[in-house]
Amino acid sequence: MVSFLKKWWDIILLALFLIIFLVFRFYLYPWFTVRQTSMLETLHSGDVVVVSRMYAVHRDFQRGDIIVFYLGDKKDHEGEYLVKRIIGLPGETVEIHDGVVYINGHALKEPYVVHKDTSSFGPYTVPQGKLFVLGDNRPASRDSRFFGAIDEKSVVGRVVMRIYPFSNFTVFHRIHYNDASS
Repeated sequence: MVSFLKKWWDIILLALFLIIFLVFRFYLYPWFTVRQTSMLETLHSGDVVVVSRMYAVHRDFQRGDIIVFYLGDKKDHEGEYLVKRIIGLPGETVEIHDGVVYINGHALKEPYVVHKDTSSFGPYTVPQGKLFVLGDNRPASRDSRFFGAIDEKSVVGRVVMRIYPFSNFTVFHRIHYNDASS
């Protein structure tokens, strides 16, 4: 038995490493390629991001989190994965006036929004079990203003890092809002 282990040790270790890698890569921390420009300047089309599925399992949703979710019918495979930022949580009222987002009547500070617009929306109260999401590139974003609040169950996970392009490697930390809306 000892000679068998010595002979096959490298292969056993490699197989074990591969299994662990595949579990992390496809189940706990899948990778997604950003396919839209609605999150400029935070994320660009072609960026590869790592997503934490544990976030969706624990339903730890917070305003400002960048998430990947499935929009459409998973049974019929009629839909797409989108990347957006959580703006409104269940029970909150979201309004947009001249491009400024208000949560329960309080203006939201959004330093990540570079491409602003002057649109207005709402008021809209986010239903229980739903999330109101917006892209950072507001003029070019198809988001909750158009398709409504998304179901919490459609969330795949929170974007935790950008791994490609390598020159733009980024770890995304949570934003802590200090305003009256949170």
